[in-house]
Amino acid sequence: TFLETSWYASSLNFANILEGSQKPETASFKQMLQNISHFSKKVILCLIVLGNECDAVDLSENCIDAHCITALVRALRWRKRPKFSRQVSTLILQSNGLDAGTTRQLAHCWEPLSGDEALEEEAVADLAGSARSSRAPSISRDPDRDKADLGVAHLDISFNPGIGDEGFEHLVDG
Repeated sequence: TFLETSWYASSLNFANILEGSQKPETASFKQMLQNISHFSKKVILCLIVLGNECDAVDLSENCIDAHCITALVRALRWRKRPKFSRQVSTLILQSNGLDAGTTRQLAHCWEPLSGDEALEEEAVADLAGSARSSRAPSISRDPDRDKADLGVAHLDISFNPGIGDEGFEHLVDG
């Protein structure tokens, strides 16, 4: 779609943005999502994660809270990404609105997909594949790549005092 194509083309074109062809190690979106609606934030978080080309994504100081954490988790768990993208291996969520409830949701990142989630993902990928124009990025269907992308291995949730002991327990148990 136009939104996908223009987002990928503009925000992930490191050669134009950074005046070089080398991708940064960390895609920094620090403070970029502070003053937007919850719906817009959800859409942008999905696009950031699904179009990621870096090892790490910094989403610090973006007021990420219970209103949008499920969209972030869903995108992090989504296996069918464009071929050029990489799974987020380091996620930086410093100074957001995280609390025990949001960390309970975040802990789902490390759970295997349920049968319903896997079927839904396949149905959406098949639908997207049949409706995609020739300009849109192709979706990954390489099972070896999907197995190699293990997901978030490093998580920085510092400066979120609302997490407390209960929130840490959710993450450790997750």
